[in-house]
Amino acid sequence: PLHIAAKNNDTTTALKLIALKADPKAQTMFGDTPLSFAVANGNLALIQALNQPNVSFTPKEGSVLLKKALLNGHLEAATLLIE
Repeated sequence: PLHIAAKNNDTTTALKLIALKADPKAQTMFGDTPLSFAVANGNLALIQALNQPNVSFTPKEGSVLLKKALLNGHLEAATLLIE
């Protein structure tokens, strides 16, 4: 459900699911995470909610997310990812 909310840019539902402890690192069968959908949509509020210190990503995952943000023209999203 968190993937679907993030993919559909439904911030309200996604934030409720996060509060209910939905797994932010869960992956689709294609390897997409809720954060990758939020980055692709440039959803800053959701990126901030999903990109927390207790949710770590490998350097490779981080670089893929940064590339996705930049390729979609979401400079603010890219900035959030590198802060």
